[in-house]
Amino acid sequence: MYYVCKYFKKKFQDALIYTKKLKKNVPGAGVLGS
Repeated sequence: MYYVCKYFKKKFQDALIYTKKLKKNVPGAGVLGS
């Protein structure tokens, strides 16, 4: 169970970083990301 938790935590962080990159690159993407 511990490893599953770590896995999803990392996936969540990756998703946050990905949306932040999208916000910078695509105008208006901030609405989707928020």
